Amino acid sequence: MDEGETTQRIAAGIFDIVNDYPFGIQFASFYMPGSFVPHVRMMKTGFEKVELAKQFGLPYVVLHTPRPFDTTTLNYNWQIWETNAFSIYTTNTSRIDHVSAAQAVEAILNFMSKQHIIRYNGKNGYLSQVIESEDFIPVRAADAGFFESFVKAGDEIKKGQVLARIHDPYLGTVRSTLCAPVHGTVAFVHDEAMTYEHTAVLKLIREER
Repeated sequence: MDEGETTQRIAAGIFDIVNDYPFGIQFASFYMPGSFVPHVRMMKTGFEKVELAKQFGLPYVVLHTPRPFDTTTLNYNWQIWETNAFSIYTTNTSRIDHVSAAQAVEAILNFMSKQHIIRYNGKNGYLSQVIESEDFIPVRAADAGFFESFVKAGDEIKKGQVLARIHDPYLGTVRSTLCAPVHGTVAFVHDEAMTYEHTAVLKLIREER
């Protein structure tokens, strides 16, 4: 909206410049503090092209059904205006992570090479597994307190495995123990010292059968 509020006019000005490109790639961060398994995310708008997303060679391609507030995001509007839009999620965005950052750069260079934009001979990457964002299995804190995780993003886990504990901040005792409800992979881990009750401190990807 070029006649709206200041932020809307700034967004409109930027979008006028970037909306005519065939590909759009953004480095995104999650709305919750934590570490994610590296993946490329696409909005399900009817214009998404999953096979293109797989060409990044990241472990996962996550398809996300837009919620009302998602319709204001760059990724969503890029796709509506016929740009193939991808959001790249690295493990961390709130701190330096050389390994994850290098993986994201490698993924983008591989994608550009496969689109014949550049010449680049890099690593082949992963055969990406496609998953719906609604299929992530949340593990919620039963209590508020200090959060102690025993796993990290990308770890393979077994059903019943202890994933984390919540400690009483006053007594130091264990308030609750969080166990894996399924076999699978850790997709997301909360990385703040404290957590609130009912917060999704882990998200899991169910093992394919």
